[in-house]
Amino acid sequence: MRIFNLYILVVLFLSSSVQAREEFWYFGAGGGATFLEDKDELFTDIDEKSTTVKAYVGYRVSTYIALEIDYAYYGEYDYQGILGADATPGTSGTAEYSALSASIVVMYPLIWDGIELYTPIGLSLIDTKTDIKDKTTGGYKLGFGVAYTPSFSKHFTMRVGTEILVFDLEGEDEDFKQNLASAYVTLQYNF
Repeated sequence: MRIFNLYILVVLFLSSSVQAREEFWYFGAGGGATFLEDKDELFTDIDEKSTTVKAYVGYRVSTYIALEIDYAYYGEYDYQGILGADATPGTSGTAEYSALSASIVVMYPLIWDGIELYTPIGLSLIDTKTDIKDKTTGGYKLGFGVAYTPSFSKHFTMRVGTEILVFDLEGEDEDFKQNLASAYVTLQYNF
């Protein structure tokens, strides 16, 4: 009896993967919250929370892999004091962050119809604008989330996820490590 139950579970698991559509284009948009971690204290005092707005387009290559490009605006942060990069301590203003990323998205369909786990892994160009200087730097992105596509409408998917961008801002004498972590909800249209 146990072998039969195990057999049924394996068949259900495999059949859910087979039913998933293989190749298609998709795009989505959404928003959420962003948290800035100024690891090397480029700013002497800075807000740590803001809002994320993101849009993405992707191509699902197979049941398990997609290629994706996304643009995300990570918000404005008020700061007091900035170090390095032609600045003098005591300066105040705002810092704005946005990023363009290219990712491979690894997806894992679960046995429940329409639910899958996903992990975007990619490279990013992060644009940082302050009242003193604008910088564009490279970094990398890693995320995790859950996606749900209802059985009654295979054209729409809802994603709930989190991502972190890790990058260094170049100063005149040293680099400053920063992380942007975001939690978001998006709605996606599948072609």
